[in-house]
Amino acid sequence: MFTVQFTRSSTRVFTCITCIALALALAPSAHSQVTSASTGAVAEQGAVRTESIVNGLARSMGNAATMLASEKKRFQGVRSLDDARRVARILRDVAPSNDHAMVRFGLQAVKRARHALQNGDPQAAVQILRSAHDQLLSRSRGRWKVSSPVGSSAVGKLVVNAEGKRIGRVDRLERTSQGVQFAVLKVGGVVNLFGFLDAGNELVGVPAEQLVVGNRMVALRSAITPEQAENLPRFGADASR
Repeated sequence: MFTVQFTRSSTRVFTCITCIALALALAPSAHSQVTSASTGAVAEQGAVRTESIVNGLARSMGNAATMLASEKKRFQGVRSLDDARRVARILRDVAPSNDHAMVRFGLQAVKRARHALQNGDPQAAVQILRSAHDQLLSRSRGRWKVSSPVGSSAVGKLVVNAEGKRIGRVDRLERTSQGVQFAVLKVGGVVNLFGFLDAGNELVGVPAEQLVVGNRMVALRSAITPEQAENLPRFGADASR
């Protein structure tokens, strides 16, 4: 009797273990869910207009020129020039072949302005930036529709706005219960200090179609400020979806 009971119990245990193993094997993992969402973003986004980012580059150049012309605001001018360089690099990564010349022109203008500053000639930098600002605006109207798929390569990259100001980093890709593809960003506080430390930041969501993904950075197709980014919809553990 004891042997029969033991055999039946063992059978039930074995059956339960088998069911659990099958359930785990068939259930999609968190990684596969993110990968699936990323693939969906690639399929959904297609070509997007990036004229707003070109205009953002021109604005950063104009801001840098205005500030560099004033000795009291030269430090802010250098920061705006750094913003312009970030945007120019992203545009270089995603520009179609017929717009490569314009991208090279913008990036070279930033480099020449920085070189003039290093040589102690801020006025030359001002002239370079003002001329580049005007030419970019006149040459970019009605253009700049590029294909920039949002996939897993975007995760971990620095996010800047259309003017090159730092917003945060891409934490992950998700799909809401309504089927909208979002990129979850870490914003505010300290993000990636010393390459590993995050503190005091928030997780917010932006539609994936608003991102343009470069090789090292991601640009938002808007001039949203870092402060405004902290007021975007939350994507934390207790956020409502």
